[in-house]
Amino acid sequence: MKTKSIIAGMLSTMLLAVGCNKEDGGNRVTPEAGVKTYASFSVSLLNQSTRATSNDPNAVTEETKIHDLYIYIFNGGVLETKGQIILNADNKGTSALATTTGTKTIYAVANYNNAKGDIGSLQSDFEKQLIAATDIAEENGFFMAGKTEATLTERTEEEAKQEANLIQISVARGAAKVQMQFGTNVPVKPVVNATVTNARFTLAQQNSHTYLAKLIVNGFSSKGKRVEQTDADRDGTYDHLMKLPTTDDELKWINAVTTYDNAFDNSKYLAENVNENPTTGNTSYVLVSLQVTPQTKADDTGAVIATPLTPGTTFYVLAKKEATSGKITFATKEDKILYFEQETDAATYKNAQVDLTTYEVLAYTNGISYYRLNIRDIRETDLTKKYAVNRNHYYKVNITEISNLGFNTAAGTIPTDPTTPLETQTFISADITIEAWTVVDMNRWANQSAQLCRKRPCM
Repeated sequence: MKTKSIIAGMLSTMLLAVGCNKEDGGNRVTPEAGVKTYASFSVSLLNQSTRATSNDPNAVTEETKIHDLYIYIFNGGVLETKGQIILNADNKGTSALATTTGTKTIYAVANYNNAKGDIGSLQSDFEKQLIAATDIAEENGFFMAGKTEATLTERTEEEAKQEANLIQISVARGAAKVQMQFGTNVPVKPVVNATVTNARFTLAQQNSHTYLAKLIVNGFSSKGKRVEQTDADRDGTYDHLMKLPTTDDELKWINAVTTYDNAFDNSKYLAENVNENPTTGNTSYVLVSLQVTPQTKADDTGAVIATPLTPGTTFYVLAKKEATSGKITFATKEDKILYFEQETDAATYKNAQVDLTTYEVLAYTNGISYYRLNIRDIRETDLTKKYAVNRNHYYKVNITEISNLGFNTAAGTIPTDPTTPLETQTFISADITIEAWTVVDMNRWANQSAQLCRKRPCM
């Protein structure tokens, strides 16, 4: 599905509540606002034991389950009613909530326990309620939210339970989904002169929080408030984003798939991240790890021996880095990177070359090379939209080419200067396909509301 159609249909406000107006001598009369009434809700999801393939081939069971659902009804921007819908084992249930007649803004929030508490009285505060990124994509409990406008007529509680004043809302997941594909025979440019295997990925520079409601541009301080972007500790990443861990265990790598399978265990999830001015310091990206096995090695004179290294061997290269942008240039011979099996050989060769005085010896421990792939939509020309991570989107990352050796550390993918323009240097190429991660339909009566009055007399 194309991105624009995804954005148009992904989340939010799809369905309207319908209630039949009272009749007076055959003439319809719109009731006055503020009269006590009841609104009904009906919830239905696919059976917990089945994959959500009938509505969305990209969703799997762990991403569709709902264990609690709360409804919030706002009148003129002020909270009027809130209540819980109790679900049965099949994710089905009905409830009727006491409220008043008139036009309302209604939110449904699923799988977020903190929403049960004191959420304030104003809709604006409710929508900016902060949710930690760690809470939005728990197995069998993805945070979801949806919003609609509805005009409620006067009904009794019993009438509401019989599906009068039926509110229909679609909710969408608050997280985005990423999966990476690394197929067989991925092309490697000759300059690399190596084989690449053991593709892994994780996510970097994720938003630490997200708002309950989707907003156009997000930025959060440690307390979750909207902030101007700063990099107080000067590590190249803006402070409202999660810092890149320092160890492989903390990075929580996932192996790339050879063919997309959409599986929960093979996917990563992150909060939306939208920036007015995307740069290297505020843009979420896919961090890729590849094991590189050089096909030749050099001695201390720079003479190249046509003997491949053993996979997993630590090797050394000579490289020059730009201090702020992080741009890196490798020493080559006959347009191929010089690989050294011994650190002392690399140092000896460097010291003998007058044109390599600004270069340093870099160690690639166990042959691991790191790459940065900014999450992007190349079909967009507006930079804000191009580099936005949107909730309820599924980003499929397909590695298409290895164009150079990457960085020797994961931290190398973050330039010192966070204002560095994106795509300063590209070592790896990928196609990123953005697909529907379909809105979860919260009402079994979708597309039937127009028939309600035909099914029974309007009261």
